[in-house]
Amino acid sequence: QTELWGDTVKVISFHPPLPHDATSYDRARAMAVAIPELQKFLDLVGLHATESSSFVLDRTYETMLTEDEETFAEAIHQLLRTQPQQGELWKNLRTLLDRFGLPRNGEEHN
Repeated sequence: QTELWGDTVKVISFHPPLPHDATSYDRARAMAVAIPELQKFLDLVGLHATESSSFVLDRTYETMLTEDEETFAEAIHQLLRTQPQQGELWKNLRTLLDRFGLPRNGEEHN
C-alpha cells in the first residue's frame, strides 16, 4: 500500500486492532462494529461524489428533494405519463433524463 499510494492516501481501519490471539468471536464482533461504520462512510462518499440533480427523478429519493426539485420532478413524470415514449425525440430526451436519475425499471412515472 505504501509503494502504491505513498503519502497520498492514509489507510485506516473501521475497528480497533485485534490482538494476534483474537478468537473467531472477537473477529466477528469487530466486524459487527465495523460494518455499520463502513456503510456510513460509503454513503458519505456517495453523497459527495454526486450532485443532487443526478437523482432528482428517482422516486427512491423524493423525500430528500427541495420544493423546486419536487416541482420539476413531478412535471417530468406528468410529461412521461402523457406522451408517447418512442422515436428519435424520445431517445434523445431519455438520454437527458438518465442524467437526472430516471430509473429504467418501467415504473419511473407512476
